[in-house]
Amino acid sequence: MSKGIKILVALLALSVLVGGYFAVSRFMDREEAETGDETEKITVKTFDAGDVTGIKYVYGDETIELVKKNDKWQLSSDSEFPVNQTYPATMVTETAGLTAKRLISETSDLFSEYGLSEPSEAFFFTRSDGSTVTVFIGDYNSFSDAYYINVSGTEEVYLVEGSYLDNFHYGLAKLADVEDLPTITSGDVKGIKVKTENKNYELKYYEKAPDTVYTSIYNWFMSGGIPLETTSVSGLISTVTGFKSAGCGDYRATNEELKKYGFSEPNAVIEIAYTTTETKETGELDDEGNEISEEITTEHVLKLTVGGFATEGVDYYAKLSDSDVIYLIEKSYVDSLDNADIDALRPMDVCMVDMDSVDSLDVTFGGKTRTITVTRTKDEKGNASVAYRMDGKTITASDYDGFFSSIQSMRAESVTDKSTGSEPYLTVVYNRNTEKFKTVTLKFIPFDSSFYLVELDGERRLLVNKYDVEEAVKAFNSIKLH
Repeated sequence: MSKGIKILVALLALSVLVGGYFAVSRFMDREEAETGDETEKITVKTFDAGDVTGIKYVYGDETIELVKKNDKWQLSSDSEFPVNQTYPATMVTETAGLTAKRLISETSDLFSEYGLSEPSEAFFFTRSDGSTVTVFIGDYNSFSDAYYINVSGTEEVYLVEGSYLDNFHYGLAKLADVEDLPTITSGDVKGIKVKTENKNYELKYYEKAPDTVYTSIYNWFMSGGIPLETTSVSGLISTVTGFKSAGCGDYRATNEELKKYGFSEPNAVIEIAYTTTETKETGELDDEGNEISEEITTEHVLKLTVGGFATEGVDYYAKLSDSDVIYLIEKSYVDSLDNADIDALRPMDVCMVDMDSVDSLDVTFGGKTRTITVTRTKDEKGNASVAYRMDGKTITASDYDGFFSSIQSMRAESVTDKSTGSEPYLTVVYNRNTEKFKTVTLKFIPFDSSFYLVELDGERRLLVNKYDVEEAVKAFNSIKLH
């Protein structure tokens, strides 16, 4: 390479470095100027709040235009639309009292540099004399979390808090002043029915377990009398009652519009039976002069029907049976109902026979059956006592409880729909003093190297760890005869 070319290349490299230096310096100077001391707010002159009679802005694909008549904001295209008065009032007051973090420029020559030659948003305010004041929104400044703005008829460029824009980020669904969907406390729920594209289930709560089940510890049941674990059901109830309105789709739908919204072929129908309790004064006084109150419990049934998509993949239209309002419900809520694993709500307890209901146990292990009897007596003073015997000899309550509890505390680790032809390893027959389920038969059948298959009154579903069964056998073999 010739000496002249080397000098030329060096000069070009130097010019790039110098140019880059000045560009970076200018950028840093600008950012420093815009993010410097912002403690003192600057007033942005706009209008008097009481002088505004109209608001117009675009949000998404919606153009929102509001007018104020008789001191009340309404939708210009539909005077009956229930506008939530808080939102337009806030738009006006926040703009009338708008303050800036900094005054950036006092000339329109720099509008293009701050995104104001082609604003990303614009908020139009009409005053009582018919004139319009517009707030133009330019670029976003990530250092200050703020936007550049300009007010129509002026040349100043200000930097204002990004939160100012949030006041205008409402479509009609959010602007509608409609009654919120009711909030239901999980503990007040007494029953649910859910029908979706893939699921159809019904759960009911009983204060006292029905006689279709051998134990009294379960309160929640599926249709058909299948018991469910309360803790597991609680999770499903929280899901079912967890609906929230994502906005208003329509405040007064006609029959034709209901079809359009997909209610003729709903994606889901949810019914929730629940109670509410309130305390009321009776107007009477007790002996000490205190007011007597009473609790009044009222039963309710909420029916929520979910129609078609409002926005594909985002939210559905939904409607309460006793309301004309069409709500928006998030797709994730419907998905959670459709994905619910109802079989997973069934008990994993191996056997929960009530101890007080047992008069004797027939225990078969190693080809031999032995009987434990339970005798309950009361003396002339009414004091109760319980005696335990096995093979005609006395055993201690501690030994009996140890064996009984070793089974009652067992929980399955898995479920299966497979069976086995093996003979039971351990069988326990509970002979009881009840009107129904006078005998309950429990069997532990070898399944594989890790589990025993549980058979309870002929039903095979649960798999229990071999170790747990061996511990029960150990407790039984540890019983001492006296």
